[in-house]
Amino acid sequence: MFRILLVASLCLLSGCFTIPMGTDYAGPEAMPAELAAYYSQGSSYQRFREVPIEDEKDFVIKRITIESEFGTASVDYFEQKYRTSDELILVFPVLGGKNTIAHYFADYFARNGYDTAIVQRNEEFKNPDNFDQIEEVLRKNVVRDRVVLDLFEREYGKKKFGSLGLSRGAINVAITAGADPRLRYNVLALGGSDLPAMFRDSNQRRIQKYIHYVSEKKNISSDQVIELLREEIRTDPKYLARYIDGRDTLMILSLFDRTVPVKYGRKLRRQLGYPKTIFLPADHYVALLYTGLIKMAVSDDPAARGPFSGAFVESEALDFFNEKFDRRRTLYRKYIRPVLHLPLDLVGQTADALF
Repeated sequence: MFRILLVASLCLLSGCFTIPMGTDYAGPEAMPAELAAYYSQGSSYQRFREVPIEDEKDFVIKRITIESEFGTASVDYFEQKYRTSDELILVFPVLGGKNTIAHYFADYFARNGYDTAIVQRNEEFKNPDNFDQIEEVLRKNVVRDRVVLDLFEREYGKKKFGSLGLSRGAINVAITAGADPRLRYNVLALGGSDLPAMFRDSNQRRIQKYIHYVSEKKNISSDQVIELLREEIRTDPKYLARYIDGRDTLMILSLFDRTVPVKYGRKLRRQLGYPKTIFLPADHYVALLYTGLIKMAVSDDPAARGPFSGAFVESEALDFFNEKFDRRRTLYRKYIRPVLHLPLDLVGQTADALF
């Protein structure tokens, strides 16, 4: 108990802190051929169509619908009007809602000069009636993500891919990037590893209702539901994260997260080779205060979503992408901020060592 109180006190005093990349990381493991075959996209897509849905000053948003043998993939593409590049940032949505959070982040990156795409999710994963097919649902999600990468390579000339995922989206990134090395530069916020354990330990009411529904329908205990998940799920970060290069990864975790319990975020961090990680002194939902979402909700001014909004999470992600895509970084972000933040990071590293 004393250790927990000490960690909490240090974190609250220091604010956000950053743990650098582990020094003894040797790189990702090579993916076995049979695993690559398991997530093969076959002949990829048969056809696609795009429809403009919104016109902004510097970019246009298009809805792209892709047809493949693995089902339909839907993507909202934020395309720059006045510059072309071979870079694309994919945004993977959270579990619930109407993609408000994903749209905010995609919009933020687009306003900072990046082509961005939101990979829409269907309702299959959330539907407990699909419990017996959950592994197939997860596998097809990965395959459709790979089809999306194929399309942007072939039709839009994209060669360099990054991603940002929050919560469920971060779990998706840890899976898809593990199955496809093209998804190279990745920001994983509030994610974790070991899906059955996260189902068991999450305090999210939606997940608890899911387990209760399956338990009632099958006339088995909740523990037996979790055991079935352990037997069935192969598409899980705990099996795929090892194939992602931790040197090209940024993690953001909330120290007091109980929705995606932080111990599973730390587990994912270990599996990724201890990448650079930012810890927020918050839980899963209070972490939103470290974004510009709250400011955007009370302001119609586009500047609230722009590069000077002061939002922490998205500015850290943007700085990561600017570095990885070799775009210009400000003097402050590149040199001054790391020095100013060093005392907080040292306190944070002490706290991290106590876990």
